[in-house]
Amino acid sequence: MRRDALIDLVQAIVHKYGLGDSQAAAEWYNTVRLRWFDDDFEVNPFEQDPNDDYRLRQAIRAKANMLFPEDEAYDPENYLRYLNGLVDRNVHAHGQLTVARAVKRDHNGVRYGRVPNGGETCQFCFMLCSRGFVYRSADSASFHAHANDRCEIVPEFKRGGTAIEEYDPEAMADMWAEAANATGDYEGDAQGKMQKTFAILRAQHPELFTGTDGRIH
Repeated sequence: MRRDALIDLVQAIVHKYGLGDSQAAAEWYNTVRLRWFDDDFEVNPFEQDPNDDYRLRQAIRAKANMLFPEDEAYDPENYLRYLNGLVDRNVHAHGQLTVARAVKRDHNGVRYGRVPNGGETCQFCFMLCSRGFVYRSADSASFHAHANDRCEIVPEFKRGGTAIEEYDPEAMADMWAEAANATGDYEGDAQGKMQKTFAILRAQHPELFTGTDGRIH
């Protein structure tokens, strides 16, 4: 009974704020697109799939025993962190899916870009985002590079026509190139070279990265 009440509450929170996130994403897409095209195309907010509801409920239930003192896994603080992350990811996914589905339907997008969003951007995503608006399809731009990937997929309808505050792919590309060049005559494999580049990038730009995971502030 208590678990069912918790699941219903969290699901309602995700639906409420997820809808708001989706509506904001749809409004943004339609507004930007109208600068370049005058037609009947319109983006609608993403609607929750019943299968996604089932997966969400299962994820909430999976560790709910951590809330109850009589259970040996009792750890409410850890569960709260888990639940906060779960809610954040699921709310944010509504906006991401709204844009991803829009660009699949919209054939007027010239290119797509990955844009970092907040404190969950890792060094690998930094590299992908540094490429700018070069992805030719929404699918190639929107894959999830890792768990909790929060990169936004942004369409560019006219080359050079999209400017996003604090997103400077050219500067990011220069930083990446500088770090990659600093690896010198590294003789390991491509994966090893990339990891070395990550380490150099973090050392060269400590103002951007924090901790060993290299997340951007």
